[in-house]
Amino acid sequence: MASYLKEAFHKVYLPKFQGTPEQLDFISSTYSSLIMSSIKWCLNHHYDSIKELLAIFMPHLLNAFHELS
Repeated sequence: MASYLKEAFHKVYLPKFQGTPEQLDFISSTYSSLIMSSIKWCLNHHYDSIKELLAIFMPHLLNAFHELS
């Protein structure tokens, strides 16, 4: 599943991406890991909607990445 998510993200994002292949690999791997972790958390906590969680979580994640760079 993680490999599928990574490949799917890579295919969709590749036409728009202007970085190196290594950067795209990092981004697609990070995306896959985030989604897999989110699914696991939802299953473990009997949560029905990953979309709602990601909508709340993504701005915080992006701000944290921005502050670290």
